[in-house]
Amino acid sequence: MLVSESGKTAWIRVWGAILLTFFGLSAFFPDSFWAVHYWLFLPVPLKIVLGLLASWLVLAFPWPFAGDSTPAFTTRLPQLLSDWKMALLFAFLWAIPFYIFPIFQDYYGDAPFFLQSREQAVQSLTEGPIHKLWSFDFTDSKLGSGTSMGLFGLFSWLLDIPIYQSIRLWDYLFGGLFIFLWLRLCQALLSRSDWWWPAAILGLFAPFLQNFFGHVEVYAGIITLGLAFMLVLVLYFRSGKVGYYVGLFPLLILCMKFHITGYMLSAGLFLASLHLLAGRFHFLKGFLHWKRVFPFILLPVYLAGGVIYFLFLQRFHSVRSYQADTLTQVTFLPLQSSEPAPLDRYNLFSPAHLWDFFQLPFGWSAAGIFLLGAVLLLFRRQIRWNDPLLVVAGTLLLIYLPLFFVLNPLLSMPHDWDLFSIPGVWLLVFLLILLGQLREIPFPRLLLGPVLGLSLFSLVTFYVNARQEPLCKRLQSKSLREFKTYWLGSSSCVLNGVHLNPDPASGQADLEQIIAELRPHAVMGNDIEFARILYTAGRWYFSETKDYERSLSYFQEAYRASMHLCENNYHLLINYFYLKRYPEAATLADWVVACKYPTEARANKVAIHTLIMAGEWQHALQVCDSYLQIDPANEFIREIRRRLAAQEDLNTLYLMFKTN
Repeated sequence: MLVSESGKTAWIRVWGAILLTFFGLSAFFPDSFWAVHYWLFLPVPLKIVLGLLASWLVLAFPWPFAGDSTPAFTTRLPQLLSDWKMALLFAFLWAIPFYIFPIFQDYYGDAPFFLQSREQAVQSLTEGPIHKLWSFDFTDSKLGSGTSMGLFGLFSWLLDIPIYQSIRLWDYLFGGLFIFLWLRLCQALLSRSDWWWPAAILGLFAPFLQNFFGHVEVYAGIITLGLAFMLVLVLYFRSGKVGYYVGLFPLLILCMKFHITGYMLSAGLFLASLHLLAGRFHFLKGFLHWKRVFPFILLPVYLAGGVIYFLFLQRFHSVRSYQADTLTQVTFLPLQSSEPAPLDRYNLFSPAHLWDFFQLPFGWSAAGIFLLGAVLLLFRRQIRWNDPLLVVAGTLLLIYLPLFFVLNPLLSMPHDWDLFSIPGVWLLVFLLILLGQLREIPFPRLLLGPVLGLSLFSLVTFYVNARQEPLCKRLQSKSLREFKTYWLGSSSCVLNGVHLNPDPASGQADLEQIIAELRPHAVMGNDIEFARILYTAGRWYFSETKDYERSLSYFQEAYRASMHLCENNYHLLINYFYLKRYPEAATLADWVVACKYPTEARANKVAIHTLIMAGEWQHALQVCDSYLQIDPANEFIREIRRRLAAQEDLNTLYLMFKTN
């Protein structure tokens, strides 16, 4: 070892304390430490118990069994699970919480979009994206989401169940299969080894398992299939059997079909092919060595990726804003956004993005980070770094990490944690292969406490997301960071968190507190996200308490934040109207007509009524003329126009609106 026996414990304690401190700092900066702050939203008694227990396990955990003998229970379970049938049974029993503890209200990722039809069952095989199940058009960037949604739709049709229930069932199936594959990977690399226990714990408690807890998204498939690919890859390198090598091809196709990032696994198949051919072609022997893989595989990949990245930015002018039909134009984060504030806050090398990316591994497995660091501190000289299997796994990791670094988190990284958990699978598999090289070395049992202690925080993640009040507070907290950094779409997260509050009055108080904190960070005149938040606060007073003076203040501030929020322009006009401030209301008439909100007919009618009340007869006549070109058969507007043109009883014209 690199350190003496007396120093080993100190190294372990210090490293564990560093990681535990990272969680502790979230108590002081909860918004910034979004990946580890879940424990803050627990009830106070649970928070205290967790803090004490995790601290004891990480900093002072003593192994309760003296001597060199291994307790019987530590060998019995690995032996039992070495039988694939028992492992399969255990896996699907372990996965039961995935189904019975779903995310309380799933606002993460694209879940709100998918949940629009949550209670509907698919009635026909031609309905929705089911047809994409049979598609292998790998040029279609939406093939992955279409395949997953098609699978969900097929299950919904077969079982005649709502699409949401189908998604939950598939999450359970994918989750159970993931646990099974992880146990088989532990068996392949660490059978009859003390290291089996920490390795198994990593997979059983990984935070990214949240993808299987009823999460309404499409990433469960690629996470499970990606692990299946890695298991078969390990079995091939361990046994040399061509059958395992052949099995990589259909698994690669499935991974590519379920998600576009599955294409990256082709590098693993390519390296496995070189390993196979090395038995026949002498010049390929020894190619799977870092001195050859880096210059001949990784460097070309990085150079090609860099060219694609810069050509992409040049073509689409380094923009960050997007519409539904321009998503592909913002696939990558720009070096510097070409758009003004607040879109200039979040770029490839901005501190906000670097900090978000740094936190990602804590969302994959804090226990895994601890174990990786401990292994490197204590055993790096025992590791065969040029072992072909380790080189292949490391190469895949070094391809995935840069790819996800430049990838644009379209909904912000805290909100898109599901997509950005994909590289976590390859990190844990890489770690497992490292541990496989240490299988003959006795496991330092002092490592077990920190692994267990840090894994407790994964359970907290699942708990918070499954319960209404903690999830409400957690969404509000992370939304503050999203607004201050990524900005795009942050108002949705703010409002989702507020609406989860079971007490509407308390939710309004939360919203006003959020507004006070965000106000210094708003870019007035160009901040439609802040305008939406202000508008929602104003609607409460407008609709619930009828406090029109207070609602007016929010609508006015929202208008100053952005003049392009149609619903705010409409309600600001109505608010002025209710307060009989007709001249001020009339200044918004053209905006309301242009927005066609809430409908074109309603917008024009309100504008005409307002202009008449303000005495702007000529302006009202112009709006009538414009609207009659669209709806010439509207007799009510035609009569209004006639009287305006004839200047007939203009002072009583407003009375017509009381009966229509």
